[in-house]
Amino acid sequence: MKNRAIMLAIAAASVIFAAALMLDTARALNDGPPQSAAPSQSQFGPPPTTTRTPTATHTPTATSTRTPQQACANGITVPEGSWRSNPGLVADCEALLTARDTLVGEGGDSLNWSHDRPIADWDGLGLADIDFNKRVVSVLLSGGAWNRPRFVLKGQLPASLGRLSELTYLRIDNSQLTGPIPSELGNLSKLRTILLNNNDLSGKLPSKWGISLRNLETLSIYDNNLSGELPNFGRNLETLNAARNKFTGAAPEFEASPTSRLRFLYLYDNNLSGDLPSSLGDLPILAHMYIRGNNFTGCIPYGLRSVFSDFHQTSLPLCPAPTPTPAVTPTPAATLTPRQACRNGVAVPNPSANPGLVADCEILLSAGGALFGESDAPRWWRPDVVISNWLAITVADNRVTRIYLDGNRRLPRVVLTGQLPASLGKLSALEYLILRNHRISGSVPSAIGNLSNLESLQLHNNRLSGELPSELGNLSNLESLTLNGNRLSGELPRELGGLSKLEGLYIRGNNFTGCVPSALRSVANHDLAQAGLAFCAATSAAPATTPTPTPAAQTGTPTATPAPAALTPVAATPPPIPTAQPG
Repeated sequence: MKNRAIMLAIAAASVIFAAALMLDTARALNDGPPQSAAPSQSQFGPPPTTTRTPTATHTPTATSTRTPQQACANGITVPEGSWRSNPGLVADCEALLTARDTLVGEGGDSLNWSHDRPIADWDGLGLADIDFNKRVVSVLLSGGAWNRPRFVLKGQLPASLGRLSELTYLRIDNSQLTGPIPSELGNLSKLRTILLNNNDLSGKLPSKWGISLRNLETLSIYDNNLSGELPNFGRNLETLNAARNKFTGAAPEFEASPTSRLRFLYLYDNNLSGDLPSSLGDLPILAHMYIRGNNFTGCIPYGLRSVFSDFHQTSLPLCPAPTPTPAVTPTPAATLTPRQACRNGVAVPNPSANPGLVADCEILLSAGGALFGESDAPRWWRPDVVISNWLAITVADNRVTRIYLDGNRRLPRVVLTGQLPASLGKLSALEYLILRNHRISGSVPSAIGNLSNLESLQLHNNRLSGELPSELGNLSNLESLTLNGNRLSGELPRELGGLSKLEGLYIRGNNFTGCVPSALRSVANHDLAQAGLAFCAATSAAPATTPTPTPAAQTGTPTATPAPAALTPVAATPPPIPTAQPG
C-alpha cells in the first residue's frame, strides 16, 4: 500500500476532524461553533520506543542544569544510534523541551516531556517517517472533557513550536492559553490543521499566515479574544472558523476558481464590517456560512442563496441576480455528455496527460444520477469543479482512489437514496468504497468484484437486498468488509474464503442463511456470532475421476449426476468478537 502509514495519518486526521465537527452542528446553529476532534496519537506514528538504559558514554546530568541540546543528545530521548544520524528529530526534541514550561504555565497539567524518556513516549506527539527518519508531525494536547488523555494548559503558545519543520497537525484547544499567537508558527509551511479554539488567546493573527501557510486546510480559532483583521488565505483552505472573537475590518476574500476548496466559513459574533466580497458567491463548493453578530452592509451575494447559513438572522437582503453578459455563452454543464465534461480542462486539468483520471471522471458523472438522484448529482459532482474537490472523492497519483460518504455526517448532510451503479466497478484504482449509513437499495453489483485494488468495502446500514455476488471473492486485496444492517439474504459465497487479506467481516442484521466458509476462520474481527452463523465443516475434496461411458450415455439417454455435497455447519467457537464494531 503506497505510503500507507503517512496517508492514513493525514486522511484520518481530516476525516475524524470532520466527524467531530459534525457532532456540534447543532451548537453552531444555536449560537455555538462546531467542535473539533482529531485522530489519536497512535494514528500518526509507530509504537513507542522501548526506554533505553543510559550507557556510561551518556551519563545524565542533573535536570536543572541540563540544556535542551544536552538532553536531546543523551542517547535516551532520541535513542542512541539514531540521534547522530537524525539531527531533525534532535532539533524537534530541543524545540519541544524549550516550549514545555511556557506551554504548561502556572498550575497547568504537566507534560512528561523530559530527558529520561524517549520522545516517542512523550504526551500528545505523533511521529512519522520522513525521508527514512522519524520526525514530529503532530501535536495533540486537548483540554476537552471528552478527550483522553486530557491536558489543560495555562501558559502561552511558545515561539519554539515554529521550529517543528515537519509539523502537519497542531491541536491545543479547550485550554486556558493566553497571550498572542507567535508569528513563528507561520514558518510551518507543511501545516494542514490548526485547532486553537476555546482558549483566551489575544492579539492579532499573524498577517503572513495567508501566504506562508499555503498547505493549510483547517483553521479553527473560535472562542478566543483575537483582534485585528483576518488575512486572506489560499485556495487550499477548507474550513475557517473564526467565530466569537474581536476581529475587525472586512471579511476575508478567497480566490474563486474551480480549484477553490472552501466548504465551511464561520465568522459570526465579531466586529467585521463593510460589504461581503462578491467573490464569496463564486466559490464552487462553499456549503456553510455563518456571519451574524457583525456590522456588514450591502447585500448577500446572489451565489450564496443556497448555502446553509444564518443570513435570516442578519438584516442583509439578497443581491439581485447578475445580468448575463452579451458574450458567447458556453455550453451549460448540464447539457454536456460525461465525455465532453471530463475533457473540458476544468474537472480534469490537462486531460490529455491524464487519461486515467478522465476515465474515472466519466464513470463518476455517469454514476452520479443513480447514487444521488438526477436532480442532486450536479450539485456535488460538477464538470465546472476540479474532480479532487468533488464531494466524497479522493484523488491520488492522478486517479480516483477513494469514495467516502457517511450518511451520518452533517457537514454537509447527504443521504443517498439510489442504487449502487455497476459502473463503479470500472474505477480500477479505487482502494476504498465507503457508502455507509444511507438508504441505498437494490443489490450489490457483481462488477464490484472487478476492483482488484480495493482494500475496504463498507456498505453497512443501508437497504441493500438480494444475494452477495460470488465475484466479491476476486477482491484479493480486501481487508475490511462491512455489510451489517441491510436486507441481504442467501448463503455467503464460498468464494469469500479466498480473501486471504481479510481482517474484518461484519454481516449481522441481514437474512443470511447457511454457514460461513471455513477458510474465513482466520479473520480476526467479525460479528458472526451475532449474525447467528457458524463455520462450515472443512471437507477434503475427493480426486476427480473420468466416468466410463455407459450404453445409456452412448445412446443419449440422460444419467443422473450426483449433486455436490452441501456445506455443513459445525458448532465451532468463532474468534473473539471485538468490542468496537462499525455502527
